[in-house]
Amino acid sequence: MTKINENTLLAETDEFLQLIDLNTYKVIKEIPRSDILLIQKFDGGFMTVHDGYFYEIYDIKGNITKRVDIPMRQREDGEIPAIDNMSICISTDGKNVAYYGYKGFCTNSVDLDNEVVLQTSEEVNSGFGAYPLMTKPYVYKDGIVYGEASKINQELNKNEFFFASFDTKTKEWKIYYKLDDKQQIFTHYYPFAENSFIIIDAGANSEYTEGKLHYFTIEDTEMKEFICEEGYESTNAFISPNAKYILTTREQTFGDAEIKLYDVKTGKVLLKQKTSNSALGAYIDENERKLYVQCGEFLVLDF
Repeated sequence: MTKINENTLLAETDEFLQLIDLNTYKVIKEIPRSDILLIQKFDGGFMTVHDGYFYEIYDIKGNITKRVDIPMRQREDGEIPAIDNMSICISTDGKNVAYYGYKGFCTNSVDLDNEVVLQTSEEVNSGFGAYPLMTKPYVYKDGIVYGEASKINQELNKNEFFFASFDTKTKEWKIYYKLDDKQQIFTHYYPFAENSFIIIDAGANSEYTEGKLHYFTIEDTEMKEFICEEGYESTNAFISPNAKYILTTREQTFGDAEIKLYDVKTGKVLLKQKTSNSALGAYIDENERKLYVQCGEFLVLDF
């Protein structure tokens, strides 16, 4: 979930995208999400990418302002999309998109009428490890795309994954952190990335984790590290938009779960509460000092 204006929360459920009025906490609009593959926030609205090879742009009231069809191209075996729809990332100002197309890694206007090829297909495919690939772009801000990148390690003959950025103006790559086999950038489950990213031990056995969470804000030049009170807390966590607060969540057995909110600067626990389930979604409002969290029930907590 995320805040899309001062009074509205955008939340994702299995069946709907919901707009929730933060004055009454009532659902003011529901959008069916049966064929939605991706959901991304930008300043002034959000975008949904659909299985039927198109995307839609919504304003903050949940009204569709634009539908853009993904172009198709002809091959001997039939017509296929010219763009990988799972790679589309809208810029934070809502004016441009970045994606992988059959020509390579590209940027374009949101109307798809001004394509610029940044890395050609030949560069991407023939490098065999010479170039990283932005496999999961999450944020496209000020001309820079941030996300999960992969690169082939020729000595080990395997793909390695990184948290990285690609500057669409200079074509410069920056690698900030190498992910191990169990780690994930949490925006993979938390699609409304803003200005911060957190890396969790999602696939690790909680008994053997050390409670280290690595996080990054766009203004930084390198990853930072936060140490939780308990080792298992690094397996599931959320971060506030500017990395001021971190929420950890765990569930040992059904009905025995807990959420814990930290002040990142001091390490102090600001809130700790038993819940029926671990948190599936959360938004931490830094200005209002409110926590919105879905953990079997929708909770709004002051801290």
